[in-house]
Amino acid sequence: MWGPTSALRRRRMSSWQRPDEIAETISRYAIRRGSGAAWIGLVSLPDSDVSQLAVLGRDLYSGSCGIATFLAAHAMTTRNPSSTELALAAVSHLRAELRGRGAARLSRLIGVGGATGLGSIVYALTVMSKLMGDNDLLTDAHRAAVLIGDDLIAADKQLRTFWAAAPARFWVFFGFIRTAVPTMSLIAQSSAEIICLLKTG
Repeated sequence: MWGPTSALRRRRMSSWQRPDEIAETISRYAIRRGSGAAWIGLVSLPDSDVSQLAVLGRDLYSGSCGIATFLAAHAMTTRNPSSTELALAAVSHLRAELRGRGAARLSRLIGVGGATGLGSIVYALTVMSKLMGDNDLLTDAHRAAVLIGDDLIAADKQLRTFWAAAPARFWVFFGFIRTAVPTMSLIAQSSAEIICLLKTG
């Protein structure tokens, strides 16, 4: 029987199927090498409205961490092992960078950021750890977080923009990190003090 109830049921079924379709599309377009995965997409050029095709970066907003976080959530809700494996593959190279000798250089390259940069990486790895029950991800989130020093925060121009555009998100972010990673308390406090200086300076 066709009617309002059946139409609503069809819409509900469709909305439940969409995450599966997205996960399948992400998997289909993944470029695999060894244990890692990468994607090509439109990437904005620095200080420009122009975008070009390039390998997606590391961040949450438009990079591998955002893809990995979605896949981790999909894996948790569907118990899909393919999504679990691809979520870990998406951050495999990033995690190797965080464990390597070039971690400090990486932090200077991408900055603290908000929805991008190290801030987004700490957030993504922490959320993934919670979703997937993987403490190794939390350890790597801590590795990323300890790279966020006073000098890096003070020098980050993107962080100033993020603060000016959305101050509430910054406080929510660091509040979350303080709860999820107790050892981050001093970093959160230091960051908050510097942000207050940026706001009043």
